[in-house]
Amino acid sequence: MLTVLATVLKPASYLPSIEEIRNNLPQHFEQFTDVRAILDCTEISVQRTKCLRCRVRCYSNYKGNNTVKFMVAVTPAGLISFVSEAYGGRASDKIIFEQSGLISSLKPNEDAIMVDRSFLIDEIFPENGIKLILPPFMRNRKQMSLQEVEQNIFIARARVHIKRVNQRIKILSNVLPWNLVP
Repeated sequence: MLTVLATVLKPASYLPSIEEIRNNLPQHFEQFTDVRAILDCTEISVQRTKCLRCRVRCYSNYKGNNTVKFMVAVTPAGLISFVSEAYGGRASDKIIFEQSGLISSLKPNEDAIMVDRSFLIDEIFPENGIKLILPPFMRNRKQMSLQEVEQNIFIARARVHIKRVNQRIKILSNVLPWNLVP
């Protein structure tokens, strides 16, 4: 059933225009009107395979078992607009983003992408003219400024949309059978 769902739903995932996104902007995105997509990587547990090389690629130190990892992009209104290819659980968010080709779908000097702190992709965006919105870091300080704390709250409220989408995706399968791993 998962293979059929993937085939049927693939055409339904597209990156809408910035005008479409602004027309359907939720309240929590009042400060982020230029956000075209919210990115996050998620992992799904897979059955352990006999192939040692496959086990090494799929072992996730974060999850402590074999997983496949993929990047999901969601519009501010919650539409799944992009799903990357699946990678072994060992792959970094940065590698998945770089190889996904999503950046070529974005418009320089117009679009913004919202990500979590785990995405270490901030050096990629300035050279492409894409604005990157991510929560502020402590950066060897004892305390954040009031403005940074408020910004962190606004970003967290907006990012909850992608967390909900990832939870829905994971409902489909507790442990994905190895024969369904692409």
